Amino acid sequence: MIVSDTLEHGSIKNIAIGELYTMLEIMKHEIQKGVKFIAIDSTLEFYVHDLRGEEEVTTIFRELALIAKKHDVLVITISQGSKEDNKEDIISIFGSQKAKHFATSMFHIFYDTETEKRTFAVAKNKQEGGRFKQEIYLNTDTFTFNEFEVVVEEDKKVVVEEDKKPSVWDKI
Repeated sequence: MIVSDTLEHGSIKNIAIGELYTMLEIMKHEIQKGVKFIAIDSTLEFYVHDLRGEEEVTTIFRELALIAKKHDVLVITISQGSKEDNKEDIISIFGSQKAKHFATSMFHIFYDTETEKRTFAVAKNKQEGGRFKQEIYLNTDTFTFNEFEVVVEEDKKVVVEEDKKPSVWDKI
């Protein structure tokens, strides 16, 4: 199943695809036209015939990584993690331990329901190493994340409550 929706200027396409290899063919076709950025949203479902579970996820992400490297394009997958993936010590791709080796970097926003705090974590794959975490705050007025809490009072005066500890961003 392929459904395509081109915007007015033809520069952005929303494509719904079922089969992985059909998706890869479409990606390669778009890359030949000059596309350098591919975002795959969690609503896009694709599959590999005759494969399931870990093997299917690994195949999908291996193919995406090969296309990204071969054609020098940025491929981003956006997904919601499972309950198991949402543990703070786990950053994975659909629960797959093998698939995360194909990602250059993984970004994850954890939400602790007990403390109502969010943490932004970045992990590089095992070959490249590296990881850091930073507590972040969601500004519900602007729908942006900040590394400090922004409180908007009734008179619309903005009060910034900064954490006293040094920021992880200062070390980068």
